[in-house]
Amino acid sequence: MKKNVDARGLSCPQPVVMAKKALEEGENIVVIVDNKAAMENVRRLGAKLGCSIEIESTGENEFRIHLTRGNIDPAAITNDSVTCSTSPGDLIAVISSETMGRGNDELGKVLMKAFIHTLVQADELPAKILFYNTGVKLAAAGSEVLDDLKNLTDAGVEVLLCGTCVNFFNLSGNTGAGKITNMFEIMSVMSTAGRLIMP
Repeated sequence: MKKNVDARGLSCPQPVVMAKKALEEGENIVVIVDNKAAMENVRRLGAKLGCSIEIESTGENEFRIHLTRGNIDPAAITNDSVTCSTSPGDLIAVISSETMGRGNDELGKVLMKAFIHTLVQADELPAKILFYNTGVKLAAAGSEVLDDLKNLTDAGVEVLLCGTCVNFFNLSGNTGAGKITNMFEIMSVMSTAGRLIMP
């Protein structure tokens, strides 16, 4: 019998935490969420754990994610299953705003555009770029830096977008680069980074 995990109305990383806990206790669970970011984060957890995954849409912005753990040892389900750690010495860029610096926002947008464009041409590319708060708007369709972000992903840079932030700014389904992530992964990447750039 499948255990239902009702994570509706909860923000990242709570649905992932609840799903992880339920998978520690049983092989078959159904996680119910009410936004696409939470659905994607739970799906990624299941994929990382090698679960069979079935996603059912039960209404507007409501999803039931069926996860079957299979032959995975519950002891192997750790916080690392829902994070993406970095290697020692990795360079990580953290962008928390669509503007660079404090003061004039119009100037700040020009500076941020120049920063990301310069990053593409740098001798050393970051391993990952984290976007949160208004920074996620830079990865939205129509963004002036979208082509640069696509060039970075093509070069092997992992672009990660805060799922809670994407939802807050109503950008679900409207991002042109990067993948949705959760606060576990953001915290893990930042805490294990060799070097951080925070423009």
